[in-house]
Amino acid sequence: MAHDRILITGGAGKVATLLRPRLARPGRVLRLLDVRGPAPVEDAGDEEVLVSSIDDLDAMVAATADVDAIVHLGGQARESDAEEVLRLNAYGTYCVLEAARRNGVSRVILASSNHAAGFHTNHGVPDDGLPADVPGRPDTLYGWSKVAAEAAGQLYADRFGMDVICLRIGLWFPTPPGPRGLAMWLSPTTARGSSRRRSA
Repeated sequence: MAHDRILITGGAGKVATLLRPRLARPGRVLRLLDVRGPAPVEDAGDEEVLVSSIDDLDAMVAATADVDAIVHLGGQARESDAEEVLRLNAYGTYCVLEAARRNGVSRVILASSNHAAGFHTNHGVPDDGLPADVPGRPDTLYGWSKVAAEAAGQLYADRFGMDVICLRIGLWFPTPPGPRGLAMWLSPTTARGSSRRRSA
């Protein structure tokens, strides 16, 4: 049986915890990287745990060895001072992408945020929301760092031919938190599908 290995940064976080059982399948190993060990999850499948930070380039190069794809969820998950959000979300994303490039890992999914485009007005926006390719217009320092992460993903796609997908996550719950939240909700099942999709 062929094995594949997916690195999940932020492997102990809320998004990874919901995603892990959805990505599990026979012959697949999930390599979880975070600054703390993840809690056990039912039906998570085969997992490896690495305790490290995404802003350590040498550690990221080691973590991306023998990996087929990366789901980059690690970083600062909320508003903080500029140094902190840029260190983890911009420089940390650079470390993930550069480590992937060095090890020939061409498929990377980057977790971005609705805050990367939070200052776009609702005037003239279609009922189904902003288009996927709307440029960044951050509403916080956190959003600014996510725009920088998206730009790094674009750079690595354009310059090195990597397959980089940025997901602007609004709300992440197993089920939508009411009608208003549905517009920003990314279901774990949809996210799992993104990890399987291949770009043309």
